[in-house]
Amino acid sequence: MSSTLWVAVLSGLSSILVVLLTQAYSKNASLRADLKGKKQKLYADYVGFLYTAYSESVVPDTDKMVATFKSYFPKLFTFASNEVITNAGDFMQHIYKYDSSAAERGDQTWNIESMEYFGDLILAIRKDLGHKRFNQIMKWHDIARLWITDIDTYVPEQERTPRAVHNGPRPKKQ
Repeated sequence: MSSTLWVAVLSGLSSILVVLLTQAYSKNASLRADLKGKKQKLYADYVGFLYTAYSESVVPDTDKMVATFKSYFPKLFTFASNEVITNAGDFMQHIYKYDSSAAERGDQTWNIESMEYFGDLILAIRKDLGHKRFNQIMKWHDIARLWITDIDTYVPEQERTPRAVHNGPRPKKQ
């Protein structure tokens, strides 16, 4: 075969390859966008329930909470990332171990640990939805800070980070 014919054949094959790869990429991008939309709805509902449960001034009925959490499991198994599933599992194991007698004695350990598990779960959800960290240090208490006014009294000293290092006021330009 002549070199002109080879150039024509290779040009045609490369054009076909480009078209196929473009179509595959477009289909993949469409599937990712659809999955992200489903995750957003699932996580919005799930986080809404979690927030409502933690914002109640009365102690929520643990059995009712567990039943509601379990209603989310099939969707979590289907759409959530491995990290979200792991954190949701840790949170649920903590919920299952609720001891009302300890709470009645005034032991706040379970509540503090609940905040930690909850914050870690929310951080995993935010990561799964694509929120970038940009080298910011975020911990469970950064999430809990949104609705718990005295959160700093519950944060262990070794976990405290100066507000100016992350999520705090930006340095003023001179």
